[in-house]
Amino acid sequence: TGEGVCCFFEDCIADWDSATCLALGGTFIVGATCDDQDLCVEPDPPANDHCSTAEELFIGQTLFDTTHATASALQVDETDCLDLMWCGLNNTGEWICSSDIWYSFVPAVDGPYRFSTCDEASYDTSIVLYEGSCVDVANQVACNGDANSDADCQPYYSAIEYELVSGQTYYLRVGGWIGASGMGTITIAPTGNIAIGGCC
Repeated sequence: TGEGVCCFFEDCIADWDSATCLALGGTFIVGATCDDQDLCVEPDPPANDHCSTAEELFIGQTLFDTTHATASALQVDETDCLDLMWCGLNNTGEWICSSDIWYSFVPAVDGPYRFSTCDEASYDTSIVLYEGSCVDVANQVACNGDANSDADCQPYYSAIEYELVSGQTYYLRVGGWIGASGMGTITIAPTGNIAIGGCC
């Protein structure tokens, strides 16, 4: 409530009150004026917003941000997922699906690899792994919304451990529980007998 303006798509409307603005699907910004030309301009989504523009991942850590990402049309099979909730009703009763970003990864050797969003400063993530292609739900091979609890990770971080084939392209889809978004870290690490370590 209070004086402000309504951002309706990318138009700034000064004569709508907050109730009208929200009822029509706009965003009401208290204390703002339409003098700011960029007030209602939506930031561009990240470059890897779509499967076709997936960013290549490598062993180690990669920072990510889904804040301005959009929701992909590809459905998610939650049959074997743990608390993924890719789509659901938000706090206002609106059905939403997760905004997501895409990554590709090509393992150098066969073996088990772990994909994790463990980052104590991050949010409630959900991840899905696809093998060979990311245009069909039939290519989905693994998914997770809640990994085992870890004191060094945020609550409800995600982790997948899966046996990968060298030279094959895998796609990692990163989103959030019922549309949650934010910043975080993806870690890819070989495990088991191909785990990387050091010898003294």
